[in-house]
Amino acid sequence: ANTIYQPLGDAIVVAGGGTNTVIRDNILAVATGYALNVDSASQGGFASDYNLFWLTGTGKIAFWEDRAFTSLNDWSLEAGFDFESLVANPLFVDIDGADGVLGYTGGIDGGADDDFRLSVGSAGVDRGDPASRFEREPVSNGARVDIGAYGNTALATPSAAQLVQVLNPNGLEKYELGQEVRIDFRSSGLTELDPVLLLNLGGGALSGLGYWSAGEAPTGSSNGDATIPAAQALDLSAAAAGPEGLYRSYRASYAGVGATMGWNFALPDGEYVLRLHFIEPSYNSANQRRFEVSVQGAVVEANLDIFAASGAQFEALVREYAVTAAGGSGIDLLLKNLTGAGAIISGVEVLRSNALGVVNPTVDLEVSTDGGASWLPVAGGVSLNRYGEGSFVWSAGPVANAALIRASAHAGAVTVQDVSDTAFQIANAGTAYYVNDAASAGDEYTTALGNNGNDGKTAATPMASLAALLRAYDLDAGDVIHVDTGNYSLATNIVLTAQDSGVTIRGPVLPGHSAVLDRGNTAGNARVFLFSGASDVALEHLNVTGAYLGIEASGSTGNDRVSLRFMDIYNNATHGIDINGGHSDWIIRDSLIHNNSNYGIGSSGERLLVENNEIYGNNQGVVISAGTEAARALVIGNEA
Repeated sequence: ANTIYQPLGDAIVVAGGGTNTVIRDNILAVATGYALNVDSASQGGFASDYNLFWLTGTGKIAFWEDRAFTSLNDWSLEAGFDFESLVANPLFVDIDGADGVLGYTGGIDGGADDDFRLSVGSAGVDRGDPASRFEREPVSNGARVDIGAYGNTALATPSAAQLVQVLNPNGLEKYELGQEVRIDFRSSGLTELDPVLLLNLGGGALSGLGYWSAGEAPTGSSNGDATIPAAQALDLSAAAAGPEGLYRSYRASYAGVGATMGWNFALPDGEYVLRLHFIEPSYNSANQRRFEVSVQGAVVEANLDIFAASGAQFEALVREYAVTAAGGSGIDLLLKNLTGAGAIISGVEVLRSNALGVVNPTVDLEVSTDGGASWLPVAGGVSLNRYGEGSFVWSAGPVANAALIRASAHAGAVTVQDVSDTAFQIANAGTAYYVNDAASAGDEYTTALGNNGNDGKTAATPMASLAALLRAYDLDAGDVIHVDTGNYSLATNIVLTAQDSGVTIRGPVLPGHSAVLDRGNTAGNARVFLFSGASDVALEHLNVTGAYLGIEASGSTGNDRVSLRFMDIYNNATHGIDINGGHSDWIIRDSLIHNNSNYGIGSSGERLLVENNEIYGNNQGVVISAGTEAARALVIGNEA
């Protein structure tokens, strides 16, 4: 995590074909440029979230696809990033220091007097990724990392001793009346034990029962990670067992008597509870795998046999110890083989006793439909799990343009509260959705210009982007999206997944009107529509252009019974349409497919019907390749 204060220029530039860039837990402050500037060749694998943007002057969120994003709402919904980020003044302690000058000035301090720590009350305190580690922050630390350079350091800003946070809905979401919405919240200082460090030593980050960070490599060497197949049932009945995903993977030492595997966890001095999580994945009898466990240099398990201790293969085993960290040395853990089979471990859990906590803290939930002026009850007495987390499934309502959730947590005589960071929307429950660009010429469906701050559920409140609407809503079969006349520059691929099955996306139908979906990017991963598990979808009266590939059905199965009618698909760098093998019953009818650099239509799917289209100006018109029923493709009544 970083704090980047950039009065001139851009904070982060990703260029030159860089891929798999992850921007997380950063403070990005800009006054004239972009917080994020990503060129078209560097978008593969890009991810960004849990950042704090401070925009002053003419500073903007992002430059992406040759387009400036000035609003976090547009950036999140259209590009698909930073849904959990926020825009706020980070309240630095003193950015120009005692000399009143930012940075190095030729004097002796070299800018060392500038203080970019966060003040108490900063929006960046306790706001980072819940799966990021925070154990190095001083007590009280809110059990969540601070955003910026000082997160998970001894210089992090102290938090309230007891707090609750609304995680979802937390702002900018769009729901429909009656939709089942899971309200999520977390707390710190309310339970008897506060989590300090949760590590999934054999795998990646986990959530659902605690936020478990991805494991770290041990000191010395190990034989690496291994997994237990999802089809294998696990017994998690052990007291204090973690989430199932924790036991699906494990870290293994090298085989051989005497081989060791260890870790040092750099924790502040103090008293802790250490829990170790094990499972036996290989042996169904005792005395096959035995090892010694030492904590702080002292043996705590002289002869641990996971099978014998748990009673069965694939059964969780949890061991718990009281540990003191002193002298800045943290906590040492060492496993030593006593048999040829290597020691294994799935997870490490470090907790701290909390004198203010109670056995069963509870949370009351309320909703406001008027931006916080008044409140309606949602649920009372909702319990927290042992990590201070809770949830409640709510039937969203009533309809509101500025809804908020308030959580009031009770621990004995203490009550703490939190409210959604920004408002969210609850729209009508109808099946019609609306998209419009920034012009009204030729509009058939809408009566206002598009804005992603709208709910997209009436002709007077259209959203500005088809991709944004698809990200905002969980659509149902029978829903119809009306895309009005206009030119739409796409920030990302429009990805249609299983939750979009049964949906119709319809452009304008009158002569001379068109809805142009322009990808504006011919890099190898650029598509206008990417089908990824969506069946029974109808696309009608849409122009598809400017991509590497116009429409693709990806993967091996799950994109079936798709209808393309009255489409205009042109000027894509390879194929206009590409249907991979395993997808069936596509109908392409009454459309123009032209001037694509390779195939107009390429298919290795089954039971394809290509009828009454004009297909011309492509390198090759229709290419039917190998497939289990390729011979049953029917191409009739087309003009070339």
